[in-house]
Amino acid sequence: MFANVSILLSPILPIWLLAVLAIAFGWLSWRTYRNCGLPHLDMLFLWLLRMLTFLLLAGLLLLPSRRWSTRQKTLPLLAVVVDQSASMEDSPQPGTRTRLQRAGELLSSGKVRQALSGFRLSYYAVGEELSELGKAPATLTATDARTYLTAGLNSLAERLRGENLAGILLLTDGLDQSVEPLDEKARKVPVLLPELEEPRREEPEIIDYSFGDVSHPRRVTVGSQGKLNFTVKRNRDAVATEVAVILRQEGREVSQGSVVFKEQALSAQGDFPLEFAATGNLLYELEIVAPEDAREDNNLQEFVIEVTEQQKRILYLEGVPRWDFKFLKRALSTEKDLHLTAFLQGPQGAFLNFDEAPEDGDNRQLPVFSDEGLRKFSLVILGELEENSLPEESRAALARFVERGGGLLLAGGSRLLGDNGLARTEELAAILPVKLPTGGKMSEGHFAPLLTAAARNHQSLSGLARTSLPSLLSLWEPVEVTGGGTVLLQTRQENPLLVTGRAGQGRVAVLLSDSFWQWQLGTAAGEDKLYGNFFLRLLESLAPDLQAHDDGRLEILLPEREVSVHAKCLIGVLGGGAELPPGSLSCRVQKPDGSDLTLPLATASLGQDFGLSTATPGHLCLFRPAEPGAYQVEILAVDGRRSTREIVIARLPEHERTGAPLNRQWLQQTAVATGGQMMPPERLPEAIRQLPRRHAEYSQTREEPLWNHWLWIALLITLHCLEWYWRRRRDLV
Repeated sequence: MFANVSILLSPILPIWLLAVLAIAFGWLSWRTYRNCGLPHLDMLFLWLLRMLTFLLLAGLLLLPSRRWSTRQKTLPLLAVVVDQSASMEDSPQPGTRTRLQRAGELLSSGKVRQALSGFRLSYYAVGEELSELGKAPATLTATDARTYLTAGLNSLAERLRGENLAGILLLTDGLDQSVEPLDEKARKVPVLLPELEEPRREEPEIIDYSFGDVSHPRRVTVGSQGKLNFTVKRNRDAVATEVAVILRQEGREVSQGSVVFKEQALSAQGDFPLEFAATGNLLYELEIVAPEDAREDNNLQEFVIEVTEQQKRILYLEGVPRWDFKFLKRALSTEKDLHLTAFLQGPQGAFLNFDEAPEDGDNRQLPVFSDEGLRKFSLVILGELEENSLPEESRAALARFVERGGGLLLAGGSRLLGDNGLARTEELAAILPVKLPTGGKMSEGHFAPLLTAAARNHQSLSGLARTSLPSLLSLWEPVEVTGGGTVLLQTRQENPLLVTGRAGQGRVAVLLSDSFWQWQLGTAAGEDKLYGNFFLRLLESLAPDLQAHDDGRLEILLPEREVSVHAKCLIGVLGGGAELPPGSLSCRVQKPDGSDLTLPLATASLGQDFGLSTATPGHLCLFRPAEPGAYQVEILAVDGRRSTREIVIARLPEHERTGAPLNRQWLQQTAVATGGQMMPPERLPEAIRQLPRRHAEYSQTREEPLWNHWLWIALLITLHCLEWYWRRRRDLV
């Protein structure tokens, strides 16, 4: 490090003027002392004191400052990245250290630490995402369910783009699950990849059987039947053989069969018939029984099937005959899991039954709109109805039905949404996710529906992301979306076409066009089932199970029923009636080994992570399954009268399964692509020393004022005092 110093002047008065004033002041001072009759030396001494004082003041008027530049060399940076995925805990060869232990030994090795001393070090962990550790980790952990190594290298190269980065030391097994290639910036940084596992010894390979694809219905109705299809794989070809497979339900064996491998075949298919006699979340397990199998920890596959009531009942009220009434009734009538009760309002205001298969009893007449009468339905659809279509008490009962968990879809047009429409009534307006200003109208034209960002995670629209949606011919405007509303479909001008929201424990959706029926005519891509699929999925997202209508019922929300070991599993809870005080609910998780884990539940706002279109008050907790198997999740109320259960299946991730070998191909390709090295652990110190060491030089310029230092004031006072003392000594005034 060295410095270049220079003095800068910023004079208040021009320098030539200060020079003139100095000459004039010196001449006048000399004449003054010359006429005093002092000895020559005294006169000269006093004149010098006065001139020094003037020169000091003149120098301060120049406002001098000091500027200096320093240059220093810094060590090159070396990024140390540790893979923290679960596979780092593997030890494929019995009796050997795990990859994570080998990585820790390398970082603590004296030779490696000595080689690293020539670099500035920054430490990172990579798993599902890249995170900075700040300092050398005291202990290494491996908890992530998967590793995105290439994505982590790209992110690291971007993050350290302005640094003097000499290279990256990556301690990993190479089991990458990234889908992106190394970008240009990452290819310019050498990556050192020590082998954390010795090459496998060549031994006679025992055949290993495991499950491949397992296909099963996820949600069925009680009394229905289904089929379970599965694939059994083996790791190498062999002679023809037969392998037994057992199906169990809730630990009880229900079927036994086998699959037959043809000679040289690597897979075989099988199936089991399924019958569902009771409701609930049923836990099934498939097990392979083979006489000789290299591993038994991959012979079990668990899954959950949700069995609901026989039918969800939907009440559809329409005001005038429309295409939507015809097409929607036809689409719902073809679904075995749904029972539609449809009514059309006649000329005198009476509702006529249009159910194609009415049940016995009062279904031929409009059900009484009361809390008890609506309890048998899961969802209500309102078509072109005016305010006088339903009396006030019926509208109030419908609002309570939604707030207690029912679903409501407004699928009308000008009559429903207009100034005299049913949607404008006080009871319904309070639960809608939109406000309808007076004077609105149904505009005609061509309006291209576009999915919003919220639609990607919505149950009814997530499958339409790659579908070209046909134009609509009408649009209701103006519309104001409330704070709890979520727009799922809109026009190019951002006018809403479909808005959803929550009202209490229920869900509401409003269609702002009366020309959705045209989707039944097909799209340009020939998807003539778009209309029915769209409405069926929309209604399924609005209609909860029949049991959900009970006030105070608890409901568990799970983003996924099947998660990876060590992955974060979110558990959301809705319901409970009135606002629950802290500590009213508890979450108990029963592990596969039978032990219990009690988790704290915190109040939270549940949103799109749980498939909810709008943020809803509820409770939240999370846990990370440490081993594969079925986890029983139970939410309990402290009063002991309310509880609900769900099942979460934890699986070993495909690329993190115990026994997966080191991915030497990925390690070698990455080393070649970046100009780095893949080497045995003992050669790591030498590889570190071979990294280019370009010492970066940094120049720093600083400036400091000199005129405001206290020393000048002290010197000025000293000169004045000395002159005063000398004048008094010579009896001068």
